[in-house]
Amino acid sequence: MIFPRHGHHVLIILLLAGFFDGIQARPQRGLAGILAAANGGANAANGAGTAQQQGAAPQLLGAGAQQQGAGALGAGASQQGVSATGAGALQQGATAGGRQQSKGGTGGGVQQQATGGGATGATGATGATGATGAIGATGAAGATGATGQGVQGAPVITTATDGSTILENTVVVNGLPLQFKISAPADQFTTTSGVQGATAAEGQVGTLGMNVLLHGDGGQSFDAFPNQAVQGNLMGVVVLAPNAEKKWGGGNGVERVDGAAHSAAVDSLIQNELPKQVAFDKQQVFFSGVSGGALTLSGFFMPQFGTNYKTGVMLMCAALQPQVTFNDAAGTLAATTIHFQSTQGELASLQQPFADALQAYSAAATAAGLTPDQINVKQTVNNSPQGGHCAFDGQSFATGVQLMADNYANVMQGGNSDVQGIGNVRTGIVGNENPPFGPPIAQVVK
Repeated sequence: MIFPRHGHHVLIILLLAGFFDGIQARPQRGLAGILAAANGGANAANGAGTAQQQGAAPQLLGAGAQQQGAGALGAGASQQGVSATGAGALQQGATAGGRQQSKGGTGGGVQQQATGGGATGATGATGATGATGAIGATGAAGATGATGQGVQGAPVITTATDGSTILENTVVVNGLPLQFKISAPADQFTTTSGVQGATAAEGQVGTLGMNVLLHGDGGQSFDAFPNQAVQGNLMGVVVLAPNAEKKWGGGNGVERVDGAAHSAAVDSLIQNELPKQVAFDKQQVFFSGVSGGALTLSGFFMPQFGTNYKTGVMLMCAALQPQVTFNDAAGTLAATTIHFQSTQGELASLQQPFADALQAYSAAATAAGLTPDQINVKQTVNNSPQGGHCAFDGQSFATGVQLMADNYANVMQGGNSDVQGIGNVRTGIVGNENPPFGPPIAQVVK
């Protein structure tokens, strides 16, 4: 074996010491193997056979124990700090018998062990502490639980046009925020409602019923509250649609994709939440629907929940045939008064759905066993006003809706059915299921 002259005598000595001082060696492959063997021999010879660990893998207080830096706050991957001697080889310094092992040289050399001939080697130097493991990612937050029921805001108290007290508040029902207004004599509110002069207990049955109004798209009738005056022994209630668009049933046009969910929330509001605010008779709860609110009432609420009330429903400037299975059609249609009101200049997009609703409700009543005369008593229609969408007075949306609201008892509760400027509006739907419309008068749907 030939070596360059300069400075390699020590290397020769170390190699001889490694081979002849009781070291058993196995062939290493490649230059890295030779270097690893030489390094192992040098360590065995150093200090009269004392094994000394060089560049050892991380140890905890000697003895070759590895320290792992475990990630905090979650399942962070642990990282081990490794320092290797030679060409990336991992050196493990064992203290017993001066044995030293060299693993995994980059030259592909096989494992080599060197046994010192001297006394038991001194304990290897303490390895460097392993690097702290990377902090594990914070665990994802748990899913938010379903929103509970109950009052969300502080009550707002104002005065109605007839001197009644208006209570406005918001409750969460079925996870939906429902803002509402109730107009009633002050003493009919519950003592927990926040109304001054309230005397009723929660859940107490009152002497008044309700006229619950669902507004049109955009919420104009919620703001105006056209049914705020107590009329026909019915207090006024209006409920705001639970979405940013202020649209009952959501969706677009007559496609009210949230109609069923919104209807269920309104029913729960009446049955479970409003009794905490005011005393009323649940057997006398009537309904009004304006435009989009009428679509939701006729398409979803009446088929689903009409059986809980069996009173009266006024559908103004829109109607939709049932979009869900009718629950107790016979009982509901035999006991419920339904009036469909439109205008000659109704929006083109609402004219055919209005006629379809008339036909569907008439057919449902017939299928439920009602005679044509019985149907004509309970279901009536009018579209004679010469106005645009909801302009029943021929003037505007807002004043037209107010006109019908002022005549609610006269149309829905046994009056003579006359409405100022229109006349008698209650014409039976049998034989009138496809009323003629004139040219549409463009007007924003509300």
